[in-house]
Amino acid sequence: MRVSLKTKDTTEAHRLYFRLQEQLLAYPGLSLQEARELIRFSIKNHTQSSSQACRLRLLSMLKAHVSPEQSILLSALFEKYLQEKLRAHAWTRKTASQAEDNYRLLLRLTGDIPASQVDKVMAGRVKESLQLLPSNAMKKREYRDKSLQELIKSKIPATHLMSVKTINIKLATYSEAFNWAVSHGFSDNNPFKKIQIKDNRNVQELRLTFTVHELNSLFASTSITHARKPHHYWLPILALYTGARINELCQLYIDDIGSTDNILCMSINGNREDQSLKTRNSRRLIPLHNDLVSLGLLDYLEKQRVKGHKMLFSELNFNGQKYSHEPSKWFSRLKSKAPLIDGNRKTFHSFRHCFTDNLVNTNNWGADPIIKILLGHQNSDITTGLYGSRPSLTKLQEVIYSLNWRQLGVKYPEFIPVSK
Repeated sequence: MRVSLKTKDTTEAHRLYFRLQEQLLAYPGLSLQEARELIRFSIKNHTQSSSQACRLRLLSMLKAHVSPEQSILLSALFEKYLQEKLRAHAWTRKTASQAEDNYRLLLRLTGDIPASQVDKVMAGRVKESLQLLPSNAMKKREYRDKSLQELIKSKIPATHLMSVKTINIKLATYSEAFNWAVSHGFSDNNPFKKIQIKDNRNVQELRLTFTVHELNSLFASTSITHARKPHHYWLPILALYTGARINELCQLYIDDIGSTDNILCMSINGNREDQSLKTRNSRRLIPLHNDLVSLGLLDYLEKQRVKGHKMLFSELNFNGQKYSHEPSKWFSRLKSKAPLIDGNRKTFHSFRHCFTDNLVNTNNWGADPIIKILLGHQNSDITTGLYGSRPSLTKLQEVIYSLNWRQLGVKYPEFIPVSK
């Protein structure tokens, strides 16, 4: 749409252009004809006084495009969306907490404005800003006291910036909320749709595993060979043999480990108030490998029970969201002392990747949907996901028993807890 601004003054033209842009952004529902009328009125009003009738006609037109629902503030929109997710049990507490953190960041970037005023241009600016911000800024001493604008203007080292995955998760969170807003009449469009960053790295580049040499270096650490706390010994080994996430292991109760159909299993669940699941698919039974029994897991379990403890790792504290806060810090310190290749990109989650690679590549289970079930992932295959029955525990045990860490040369120390 081409419209003359009726001025030869460049400065005046720029000023009028930006004023028109703000007005059009405030009313995204205008038709092309209505947008032309708004522009012509604004230009005429800028150059000379307009008739009262013209003003009233324009005001009536604009009011028709701003319903009470579409004037809802972003904070109120996010709260409505979040509460609906929680009521429907579609989100875990952890997911809701992460979403709230993402919403707070968006509000700091845009201000608490009406949802109808967020357009593609603003969403693009949010995307640009996210790419300039450090990850976990509040946890890092050099960033925690700086304002958001100061951080954006700072030249943050590339190694400190948010990862592409983290940025895309935030953008997806905003897009999901706006999809809901559109379907409920709070917005006419989703400005965050299809603006995620395309990551051209392949899955193998993103998924870093420990080598056998690195695993042996970790297990040879005195922090594990003479563990001051039981979880220092058991968490890495359990992760290697179950593929479970760190908090799934940290939140285990003693009765989450037992026999089902005469098969020793670990139950990953959210049955208690202090237990949480990443997704609905995370609830699962994982058969336990015989190597864990030979290392003394059941003996340790019985000792915990005799002492009157209810949790597998009774020394861990719940911080209101999870039990894995301190263990994560402990492992970060442990790995920093080990000779790891590209150690900055390897975390406790790398044990989960080791578990997957051992089954998929070393033992040739390939794309078998059983691997997804063991990992707590959704089976996206239309045939096995929708129409196939869940595999038996016997089949799951067969897959778990194929893990061959000892044959690959991984060496575990004996569990020797340090007495207090």
